[in-house]
Amino acid sequence: MLRKVLLLQSMLRKIKIAALALVIAGGIGCSTDVELNAPYKSQTIIFGLLDTQVDTQWVKVNRTWLGDGNNLDYALIQDSSEYQEDEFVGVVNELLNGNVENSYPLIDTLLDNKDEDGIFFGPQHKAYYILTPNGLNDDAVYQVSLDFVAKEDVSSSTNVIASVPGSITFPPQGNPNFKLNWATVDNFSNINYSDPVFKWSSSANASRYEASLNIYFTEHVWSDIQHTQLVSSTPRMLEWFLGNESASSENGGEVIDMKVEGIGFFRFLEARLTPDPFVTRSFGIFDEETQVSHGFDFVLTIANEDLDTYLSINEPITNIIQERPEFTNVINGLGLWASRSTEVATKIAYTTGTMRALRQSEITSALNFCSSNPFDGDLSCD
Repeated sequence: MLRKVLLLQSMLRKIKIAALALVIAGGIGCSTDVELNAPYKSQTIIFGLLDTQVDTQWVKVNRTWLGDGNNLDYALIQDSSEYQEDEFVGVVNELLNGNVENSYPLIDTLLDNKDEDGIFFGPQHKAYYILTPNGLNDDAVYQVSLDFVAKEDVSSSTNVIASVPGSITFPPQGNPNFKLNWATVDNFSNINYSDPVFKWSSSANASRYEASLNIYFTEHVWSDIQHTQLVSSTPRMLEWFLGNESASSENGGEVIDMKVEGIGFFRFLEARLTPDPFVTRSFGIFDEETQVSHGFDFVLTIANEDLDTYLSINEPITNIIQERPEFTNVINGLGLWASRSTEVATKIAYTTGTMRALRQSEITSALNFCSSNPFDGDLSCD
């Protein structure tokens, strides 16, 4: 999945582990003693995902290493995988038709959000960034270059995904009266599940689309099963991954459809939530101004070709061939320099049929859902 800073860190961890495995393969075995038969050459690792819509672009620059002892011990030393300040000068150049239009110097900083439970040092780690207050140019190519003092220079180039506001056409964006329907219930309490088809237009330079639905509700804990004494109320959000779609062309403007089974919505909630007679759940967030409860955000995370290739290679293996091909688009180094983008349709309401099915379906009835909208009659939590 493509996920902002957490995605960046998890993918970097995979690259670093893979690089470490390459340089120590066959050297550790059942022993932590390593004997080198040839001089070891450290390699530079670059990881960065550019986004045209943000004003700060983050880049990770690290290096592989090999020690004479247990390399897991070296992993806990910050200098093992990080360069010193004076070892290179970094810049990101904006290229149009091969000419440099703008240059952005890499600025280093220290972050303290690395997981301390992993094999690498933490929580503090060095990262780099460039400031792009006006965003990025959709038509440009962006080249990251590291000019080293005492070793060969490292570089990589990528295009960026064109930003197309309003590219999501179903569910419609900015329409407070639209209600997403997952089911209807007839007069005999028969539930008919609906299969909505999500639609959007492709963007230039985009290869992969990952669709997900953010589901909002509030969990209420009661001290009694009659629900008369409230103990706590906690807003919650569940992210339901809907799947991947690919564009047939990188020129943009293609209409892409994704059909989702309605019963899958109810089964997702069943799998993620635990029935508890002391817990009720008010579905959606009530908007006082529009007097509508919004239950969903539809999110598209978009990847360019290089990021799509990287994600495809690192997907779970489903056949008997276990070996993964290696992928890097960094010259004289390892890693990934690519681009991504995000489009969101927010504040999507739900139909009365959906709410009634949540309460009556044998799949979700034990989860004690009710509507956060006080005007939903017998379906309301009030």
